[in-house]
Amino acid sequence: MILCIIQSIENARNLLLCAWELSQKFNKKFAVILHAMETSKTTCSHEGMTLHLQTLKITADYIGFNKEIVNNFKEVCEENEVSFLLVQLSTNKTKEIQHILNACRPLRIPYLIYKESFNLLNFNKILLPVSFLVEEVEKAQFASAFGRFFGSDISILLAKDYGSKAMTNGQKIISVLEKFNINAAIIRAKKDSFKINQEALKIAENDHFDLIIVTASREYGLDDLIFGSMEQKLIKKSTIPILLINPRDDLYVLCD
Repeated sequence: MILCIIQSIENARNLLLCAWELSQKFNKKFAVILHAMETSKTTCSHEGMTLHLQTLKITADYIGFNKEIVNNFKEVCEENEVSFLLVQLSTNKTKEIQHILNACRPLRIPYLIYKESFNLLNFNKILLPVSFLVEEVEKAQFASAFGRFFGSDISILLAKDYGSKAMTNGQKIISVLEKFNINAAIIRAKKDSFKINQEALKIAENDHFDLIIVTASREYGLDDLIFGSMEQKLIKKSTIPILLINPRDDLYVLCD
């Protein structure tokens, strides 16, 4: 199932169309859950969402309302066998971004926090920043899914490190993609693994990429709690959707 969590119907057009296309290409059910966070000034109703979907000429397999969903993303996703989560971001405020990120940390599936300012996501060009961390290899399964079902062009941005771990991770990702006859372009970064995601954001915006796949932080340190996490800062600055993957050993596979 592809699940959308919506706060404001009026600004949800591109998000809903994006989720609908994912459900069609991946042959998954499409569901919408309505929710108004404390930071949101707008609300939405079941009737309003139904009418809105009709104007977009799409249908949902399920439309629900859940006041407490922001506190139990994991429970809802596991109960409904969700493969991909999209969450509407009604404001670009740090508090709301981090609130959603905190709710997503237990997830075993990829998740995308969708700003209302984002254009309709096409999945034509996807960028994978790759650092020395071993969990970076997990990006391969999601990149291959987009390559197979959307025909996406995949580019791998390799961190400029003294060691060879980033290169090794990149080669492992390429080997997975090659099994599905997907060719990936290699881009050599100017920054090291600690700054690779910030450089990826600039490259993606300058070269018109549609999506960046980023591994979320393993855990939040004191600096993250005080100054904000890496992913929070990326989302706040980004004009391009960022697909986040939690670094877990038993990470759920998007597509078989």
